[in-house]
Amino acid sequence: MFYELKQSDIFDFANTFQTQKKQKGDELFFERCPYCNGGNHDKNTFSINLVNGTFKCFRASCDKQGHFVELARDFQFPLDFGEIKEYRQLPQKPIITRPKAIEYLKSRGISEQIAKKYGITTRTDNDNILVFPFHDENNIRQFIKYRHIKYNGNGNKEWCEKDTKPILFGMAQCENFDTLVITEGQIDSLTVAECGIPNAVSVPTGANGFTWYRHVREWIDKFQEVIVFGDCEKGKITLVEELQNRLTQKVKVVQMQDYLGEKDANAILQKYGKQAVIKAVQNAKIPVIKNIKELAEVKAIDINLLPKIKTNIKEIDRL
Repeated sequence: MFYELKQSDIFDFANTFQTQKKQKGDELFFERCPYCNGGNHDKNTFSINLVNGTFKCFRASCDKQGHFVELARDFQFPLDFGEIKEYRQLPQKPIITRPKAIEYLKSRGISEQIAKKYGITTRTDNDNILVFPFHDENNIRQFIKYRHIKYNGNGNKEWCEKDTKPILFGMAQCENFDTLVITEGQIDSLTVAECGIPNAVSVPTGANGFTWYRHVREWIDKFQEVIVFGDCEKGKITLVEELQNRLTQKVKVVQMQDYLGEKDANAILQKYGKQAVIKAVQNAKIPVIKNIKELAEVKAIDINLLPKIKTNIKEIDRL
């Protein structure tokens, strides 16, 4: 058995810590070192290299360093060494959608009906923390994600339950196997559902985490087509390339112009209304690879008539 380094594993590991992260080139910096916590005062002294997997804390008093495999071992983060992972079983008790969750989602243009359909609630110990339960196609709760609705910049805005099985949010609410719409965030898939579009799901740990894929691959393969409605950032749409490389069916993408200058589905809903979101999904297209011509469009050319550059080497110039 061996482990092959995956950037998605590093990002998934990072998402289990309630500390800010920032990518600079090939390095992923943590605001607080997982080992020493920055001595409770030093920031951004810990990083993991996304290419070779090495990590290091730059505080002399800590100086922890090594490979990502060792880091994962020290914090009980599961890696795929070829063996079957065992995930923690979550309680399956009914979820009560609490008023604070309904209030917050309404502020984002999402109705109480959708909040209850997807079982969105808040934590009992802190009603400012939103709870997203992830149920599989058999309606078994496999994963839980949290979101701080009054995030002040300290710690993580979003995090998940450790040692739980990553799957897609919204699987249990899908109605058929026609078209699957995949968004990056849970608020965005709820937005798509709010607009009356069926089969809206979202990824568990952001655009860079793909540990969920092997758990839902067979389920996704049942759909006739997939529409990617990722976040529109820096002139590109997230999730597109990664899903195109993995999925077997045709993959359509929401067109850049249909974001109307906004970042994601929820921003479109709040500013332009449901019809704008519906139109964006309806207008999704299979991406066209640029700068490639059909062979029929290429004119035949006699290479003997092309201009030649003399090299003054007789053997070559005779060619």
